[in-house]
Amino acid sequence: MNVIPLHWSVHLLTTRFSPRAEETKKHLRSKDIEFETFLGLNHEISGVDHTAHVYDMDDHLTNRQLLPKTINIHLSHYMLWAGLNMLSDSDDSCHLVLEEDVRFDSDWKERLEKALTRLPARWDLFYMGSCNCAGIVTEADHRGDGLYRVPKASCNHAYVVRGSALPVLLERCERLWAPIDLSMHEDRTRFGTRMLKSFAVLPRLATQDNTRIPT
Repeated sequence: MNVIPLHWSVHLLTTRFSPRAEETKKHLRSKDIEFETFLGLNHEISGVDHTAHVYDMDDHLTNRQLLPKTINIHLSHYMLWAGLNMLSDSDDSCHLVLEEDVRFDSDWKERLEKALTRLPARWDLFYMGSCNCAGIVTEADHRGDGLYRVPKASCNHAYVVRGSALPVLLERCERLWAPIDLSMHEDRTRFGTRMLKSFAVLPRLATQDNTRIPT
């Protein structure tokens, strides 16, 4: 049974010659998730290994250069957003983006169905997989059935972006100064962009293969 809404498009973001892609495709099919594959940039092939901007968000990482892999992941999400923005015919279009290491929990379908009934009419980002949310939400943020309003979220292995949010993300993340999941929620644009309404299912519905990530 496919519980993902029919009007959502689903995109697996991977790279050419990825050793993880085939295993992840098998996993998604076993979970009854239909998807399209989007090829992003492989940092070992692209040669893109430097940005003029430096990471300056945390004191212990101030003025650090981003790693080539981080830069290429950022650009890959940005490329996908640009394509989706060009093809989207409505602000209400919804696009589920999955990274190549995503792994869904055994009860994700039941929990997703319940959470979707709590999602308000207007939203921008909906995280099925996330991290670093536990310490920034309270019970006041709980909308019921595990759905929380979050000021921000980290980890982009499973998130839904609404058509109305794509122009904001494209403007906000054009400046490549931080990992993509952080720059999505930190406005460094010249004139400012509107605040995005973000929601997450907690505990998360999906995690990352062979990766320990905080809640």
